[in-house]
Amino acid sequence: ARIAYTQGVDLFSAADNRLALGLEYSARFICGDSVYAYGVPSQRERFKYRAGFEYCIDHFTAKGVDMPYLRELCSRTKMNNPANALWKLTAFREEFRQKPSELVGIRESKIAYHAGATLEQNHPMKHSVIEVNNREDLQAVLNANAGSGKTLFLRAGEYKLKQSLTIPSDIHVCGEGRSTVLICEPTVRTAAILLGDLDAKNITIENLVVDGSKEHQEAYDPNSGRFYRTGRYSNALAGISMRGETGHAFGNIKLKNLTVINFSRSGVYISDAEGIEIEHCDFTENGAHVVPGPRLQHNLMIQHSTGVTIKGSRFDTSIRGCGLVLDHCKSLKVENCEIARNGWHGLLMAECHNGEIENCLIEGNDGCGFMGEYLHDGSSLIQIRNNKIQYNNDYGIQMFGMKKTDIKDNLYRWNGKKDGQEWLSSEKKLQLEQL
Repeated sequence: ARIAYTQGVDLFSAADNRLALGLEYSARFICGDSVYAYGVPSQRERFKYRAGFEYCIDHFTAKGVDMPYLRELCSRTKMNNPANALWKLTAFREEFRQKPSELVGIRESKIAYHAGATLEQNHPMKHSVIEVNNREDLQAVLNANAGSGKTLFLRAGEYKLKQSLTIPSDIHVCGEGRSTVLICEPTVRTAAILLGDLDAKNITIENLVVDGSKEHQEAYDPNSGRFYRTGRYSNALAGISMRGETGHAFGNIKLKNLTVINFSRSGVYISDAEGIEIEHCDFTENGAHVVPGPRLQHNLMIQHSTGVTIKGSRFDTSIRGCGLVLDHCKSLKVENCEIARNGWHGLLMAECHNGEIENCLIEGNDGCGFMGEYLHDGSSLIQIRNNKIQYNNDYGIQMFGMKKTDIKDNLYRWNGKKDGQEWLSSEKKLQLEQL
């Protein structure tokens, strides 16, 4: 970044000082303070004060950015190893000699932060609570309380599923945060969790982890286990698959503070439901295995459903698929979500009506940030407002044959390979260029 800056390219300030945020986060952890992490950070470099950060302090201070944790790290480095003065390059731009009178602090984004299962969980404050531990037959407990409206409180531990867990109607499954983990044995087929009744309703799954890995471990390396999920060793499973059918009264589904990770098919797939609420969930690293037929490898896929609300959630790093797919849905709202670094589009929408996409961070996806497909009639009455759409490999927004759209007040930065950030076409087909 420093070399680029001397050549006229400012990488230090890119993406709202993302580098400064990362340095502050790392410095805070190295100095011994607690930080929030989706996994477990390695302790290997903690309390080790190495040289090399001082020129970052020089740069950001000159730019008026306050970095107290990095300044503390540099101070400890000098205190613990004063002989390290040789690392610091003394030649820098004249502009860095001018110190601003006031420094402005940087702030992390509040979009989808924090999402997923919580670090800790208090006992549910409800009268009808049944405590369950991982030595019990979870499926038997679910069957015994089907239709009761009771809450099953899953105590901390690994619940190893020998077959798909089927969820009945009128049930609330609540875990003890990240320490409650459902993990599949090799005998499981299709999905970790399936719908138990086509007319099921009033189902809540809350504050636990559903993990598609062979064994559960909160690795500090986010790429851990990717090899097994992308090739012939993949689990060929979805995390949660709730598929209703036309003519049945399936609905009122709520997923809250739920983490679904490491499945080679879709992390969560819901179809033909009336009333879906997804709040503060983390569906990440799903969708690696390329299956025959329609693409079924995404972090979240919802089809043929009505009344869909998705807020404060993360849909990141699907290896082959999209962060979020909405197909033939009505009355939907997606707000305050992070949809980033997925192997296809960020958000893929087809044949949807009356929807809102607002205040989301959509960045770094291999395809478009938002793709509106035309299949037979096209989507209509879709509002896309106040989103930050940046660094996607293709257009920020691309759509075909969509009617009555309202697209405004979105921030576009560095999308695609052309100057245009949007491609809004009335055409009903994609024109392919000849290679």
